[in-house]
Amino acid sequence: MIYLSQLILNPANRMVQNESRNPYEMHRTLMRGFADKRYEANVLSRLDIHPYSGVMGLLVQSTVEPDWQPLREVGQGEYLLAPPQCKEVELDLPSGSILQFRLTANPTKRVSSGKGNKPGPRIAYYKEEEQCAWLRQKGEAHGFELFNVQVSPAQKQTSRRKEITLHTVQFDGRLQITDAAKFQTTVQTGIGPAKAFGCGLLSLAPG
Repeated sequence: MIYLSQLILNPANRMVQNESRNPYEMHRTLMRGFADKRYEANVLSRLDIHPYSGVMGLLVQSTVEPDWQPLREVGQGEYLLAPPQCKEVELDLPSGSILQFRLTANPTKRVSSGKGNKPGPRIAYYKEEEQCAWLRQKGEAHGFELFNVQVSPAQKQTSRRKEITLHTVQFDGRLQITDAAKFQTTVQTGIGPAKAFGCGLLSLAPG
């Protein structure tokens, strides 16, 4: 079971404008909706900006029911443009199901630090074929197979607080579930790194 929330942000609000350029700060704001349960909530999010209207829709997924009242009070009470919408979703995801999906992700590989077991930095994949190969590998590990994948141009995101620059990619396409148990866990916990920067949420629709 998961909870899906739709938050319509106010594009004229200065706090929203700043956070749309700094997704880590937006994640910190979202966590106000989970109080003392933030570490068990598995919060994932994705900001979708309509290309024509400019409407900023923030999709938020969690395994704990959120309380969005605190977000009504931030940004001088003008952070949200409309009341938050939230629904509880039972995951019915049997093996063999074919679904449409959307995923914003940070395709990377970890390189050696040269210092024993200490992890090295992450290196981004910039070529589309490398990005698709990265997602296919995730599918093999997490219980799904890909079909008809389209990749959007990479976007550069920077967190001033964390001093991190990310290159994110949006994948759209269809998938087939090959292992129901693995796939359900994947939906709940997300795919790839940078989940606190608006990456990893796998949204699904009938295929």
